[in-house]
Amino acid sequence: MNSIHTNYASMIAQRSLMQQSRQLDQALTRLSTGLRINRASDDPSGLIASESHRSALVGIEAAMSNAGRAEQMLNAADAGLQEINTLLLDLQSVILGAGDGSADQDGDPAIRQQEAEAILEAIDRLANGTTFNGHQLLNGDLDYTVDDKDVADIKWLQVHAARLGQGGASSVPVEIDVQVSAAKAAAFIDVDTTNGSGAFYNGAGGSVTFEFSGNLGVQQFTFAPGTLINDMVDIINSFSGETGVEASVSVASESIVLTSTEYGSDAFVEAKVIEGEDTGILHVYDADPAGAGSPNGLPEFRGEGRDAEVLVNGVLSVSKGLEVRSMNTLVDMTFQITELMNLNQRSTSFSVSGGGASFQFDVDPQSDLVSSLGIESVTTGSLGGASGALASLRSGNSANLFDGNTDLAERIVSEAIDSVTMARARIGAFQRYSIDSSMRSLLIAMENTTSAESQVRDADIAQETASLAQAQIIQQAAMYALGVANTQPATVLALLG
Repeated sequence: MNSIHTNYASMIAQRSLMQQSRQLDQALTRLSTGLRINRASDDPSGLIASESHRSALVGIEAAMSNAGRAEQMLNAADAGLQEINTLLLDLQSVILGAGDGSADQDGDPAIRQQEAEAILEAIDRLANGTTFNGHQLLNGDLDYTVDDKDVADIKWLQVHAARLGQGGASSVPVEIDVQVSAAKAAAFIDVDTTNGSGAFYNGAGGSVTFEFSGNLGVQQFTFAPGTLINDMVDIINSFSGETGVEASVSVASESIVLTSTEYGSDAFVEAKVIEGEDTGILHVYDADPAGAGSPNGLPEFRGEGRDAEVLVNGVLSVSKGLEVRSMNTLVDMTFQITELMNLNQRSTSFSVSGGGASFQFDVDPQSDLVSSLGIESVTTGSLGGASGALASLRSGNSANLFDGNTDLAERIVSEAIDSVTMARARIGAFQRYSIDSSMRSLLIAMENTTSAESQVRDADIAQETASLAQAQIIQQAAMYALGVANTQPATVLALLG
């Protein structure tokens, strides 16, 4: 039908031109922004997915930033511990020099003590001066808080890590149960079980030369018949610091028990007769010759100690003598049980209620799980081991170098070096296996999340360029068609002429 009132063809052309103009605008917008989704109406479901990915990326970036700061913080702590370790090696050298018999005995001990005091002061300065972002790292501020620990059961304790909730608000219970007691190594010497005289007896023979060995060394002793048992014990004990073997009167002043100074499977006592044992006489036994049972007399005997078997939260821990290392899912710690708890095979409990250095490597800000690491105090009042603290080396204390026990001082410093080395190793392990592995995992997560977000939100430039060219061509065609449609009513007027 030909009409001048309604131009249907023009309406179709206008609609087509409007649609192509909208598609052209959309293509131009996507090309100019590089995004496929510029407003919610572009793809509502895609917008939801895209915003979810962007939220995850924010969490990943925050976790990576936390990991980077944690790495730098622990680097500062490790640097401080490294310098303290160097000072401890210098202190060890000073102590070894103090034990040199060729040193000037008038002025040298005082000078050595002054050197030791200067080193101890330097250690305290480092322990109190190693900081990061306002946090004290080595003075005990980052150590864990322990509640209800019984000093009658636990001699010393170091908590290395605990699985605490966010902000340290939760508490980790610890239950310790001694299943098997640790034991010292032992060997026995028959003094005079036949007559019970309380003096050394060798039949018709003369003096007997023994050799006693322990963890620290070996020493030979020669005893003449008639030597009192208490004198024999005193002589053996005077060399305990060199041998690691101590003696005591056993049963009815008839025998001597030789025991290692330490507990555990690494401890041993070896006794043997070098010469002088009379025919038919045996002096070395594997059990008390004056006791019950069937002790065996031997030319030589080596006794070995036994490690304790200790359950921590129901899990068997690694023990070395009385020292226990527990690494279960809740808590990582090292502690030493007392001899009383060991002998009575008692149980004890306490809780880790807070403290430590907590790091958030989780992308979920609501997560209550944090990576936690304890850094114990390395001041001279805390650093050391079972033998004592470094503060014992100060003037007037038991291990000072002027008139104190230099052997004790050497043991304390050796244990302090071991403690610092273990602290550095724990920090290094945390950096390598917690921080570095978290960083690698976060980088992979960032790559995949970014890729997923790009797939949803980013514009395909090749596709949008093709769409732009297509929209331009169709728009030109629609404009031509509109022009033709607009001239069509004028041709109808020709019918009136």
